[in-house]
Amino acid sequence: MASGSFREKKASTQGEYRRVLEALAERHGTKPIHLIERRHIRRMRDERADTPGAANTIVRMLKLLLNFAFDDGLILANPAVRMKLFKVGEWRAWTDDECAAFEGRWPPGTMERRAYALALFTGQRKGDLVLMTRAHRKDGFIRVVQGKTDEELWIPEHRDLTAQLATVEHMSLLTTTQGKAFDAVYFGAWFADVIEKAGLPDDCVLHGLRKTAARKLAEAGATEEQIKAITGHATSAMVAHYVRGANQRKLAKAAILKLENNK
Repeated sequence: MASGSFREKKASTQGEYRRVLEALAERHGTKPIHLIERRHIRRMRDERADTPGAANTIVRMLKLLLNFAFDDGLILANPAVRMKLFKVGEWRAWTDDECAAFEGRWPPGTMERRAYALALFTGQRKGDLVLMTRAHRKDGFIRVVQGKTDEELWIPEHRDLTAQLATVEHMSLLTTTQGKAFDAVYFGAWFADVIEKAGLPDDCVLHGLRKTAARKLAEAGATEEQIKAITGHATSAMVAHYVRGANQRKLAKAAILKLENNK
């Protein structure tokens, strides 16, 4: 963490690296690095098989850490090279029924509903959601500089989002019960609990609202470029999926209508 390669990372990335590295150090920090073998890394990965995303994070961090050890002459080779990652399914968009169930559980005016509205109507990642403040709202827009891409976006406020933000009391748009701004990790855990209390299935997750935003925009007739202007996706691959799906539904509906009228 004192290396130049670590210091040149963004603060959000440093925080994520530090969290994983400190957990590794607490459990394995006293062990001699030159004795680590591939089987040890595989075991560390497999211990987290129930949470494949976390298991893959450990492997990726070990690859970085052991590359550093190799460059520093502490080991002769990196045993984590080409270590296979677990397959992780894509988080899906929420259905309209699931959105309705969430809205039924968390009424307007609650912090839970505000967080949901921010995620749904801006299509941003959790790390960007927690950084939004009143100062980012201007002339009916919310300004976002995405932490992952450095992309600057000006997102028009949907009228439902504006209504949820009308009662903001603190500088941060999303705050804990103590009025403090969330950090990304705590916010993710908090919102997961909020989803569970709404009775939604396990594969309904916060990141799925980013995809829900793209889906709803596509179904409203927005083009790929218009959707990317909201979500900040760098490529059209993911966005095109939702546009095709929306177009398919419209075309299918028109086709059946023609069939029904062909008497």
